[in-house]
Amino acid sequence: MLTKIAIAGALALAALALCGFAAQDGYFGEPDGRNYGDPQFAKSQALCRAVRDRAPPPQDVPDAATAQALKGCSSEALYYGIGMTPDPVKARQCAILEMKTGEKQYEPFAGAGMLMTIYANGRGAKKNLDLALHMACAVWGAPVDNDNLVQALDVRRRGGPADEPFDYCRDVVPGSSNVSAPVCLAHEAQPVRAAKLAVLTRGFSPAARKAYAALNAAEARFVEVRQANEAPPGAMNRGVPLRISEDIRDVHVEQLEQLSGAARVTGLGEHREYDSSLNRVYAVAMGELPPRGPGQLGEITREGVRETERAWIAYRDAWLAFAPLAWPKASTEALAARLTRDRVGQLACILADHDIDPNYAERCSGY
Repeated sequence: MLTKIAIAGALALAALALCGFAAQDGYFGEPDGRNYGDPQFAKSQALCRAVRDRAPPPQDVPDAATAQALKGCSSEALYYGIGMTPDPVKARQCAILEMKTGEKQYEPFAGAGMLMTIYANGRGAKKNLDLALHMACAVWGAPVDNDNLVQALDVRRRGGPADEPFDYCRDVVPGSSNVSAPVCLAHEAQPVRAAKLAVLTRGFSPAARKAYAALNAAEARFVEVRQANEAPPGAMNRGVPLRISEDIRDVHVEQLEQLSGAARVTGLGEHREYDSSLNRVYAVAMGELPPRGPGQLGEITREGVRETERAWIAYRDAWLAFAPLAWPKASTEALAARLTRDRVGQLACILADHDIDPNYAERCSGY
């Protein structure tokens, strides 16, 4: 009976995966497909239509037990060995799961992006350039990024000269758009950051480790809410959500380094000064930003900023709960001052960008 249940679960997962993959058309950087029909990308889009029904073979799709074991995985970390031993097979399984769960579904170094690399190189799965090209059509980015990736893979399909192995950060031609360059910088920063975190988080007590897990969850929530509510809309700002997440990851490491080195003692005055500044800039935002309404998808509104502020408060409080458990002698006042200063800078960017008060441009940080 258990065997039959396991087989049924695997078949169901495989059917779900295949159905979803075959339905992809290739967005060329826009979820609504607005770039379809652009003559600049006609050749690449024709190639995408030709492979629209490609999907991973059933044997490549993880069964239910594997899916459960890989819950919360990172295909990027598994493929490149970031903080762990490389495992391309698990990376492929994880990337399929990322696509099906909607987590990092079309990112260059997760989901479709990692499947593109895996099938292009035959590392972690049998080489399949048609399937790699299919994934390249769906990877998030600027249209020129998708175009470069599709053309690079098509050259390989036709047996033309190409540098091997296929590599996103070479074949996308970084600098062609305002998306691929920061994506590659973030990818390069990952192993450096992981190595530092491995050292900084070593030896935590059980209580500190529990609080650290809560901090990571609050941080992820803050990033998610801020990306949704405070990233300016428009094609020119495609890279802002990534910069938001990268900035906070850098701050995370910097804060741990300061705390582990007995961060300087800060008087109440500095934290109170930043707290007063935050109250002022937040009040201006609430008074001047437009309310949320129909047809404002992607716009920065007072309700969106209010939601983000609440997520930031939970994030700040999680830091302040964790720090004394890991480093009792470190100054939480210094920590609170840094976190509050950064939040002031984030709100100042919004006020400056909306021409509410150009004077806030000098205090803008976080984009």
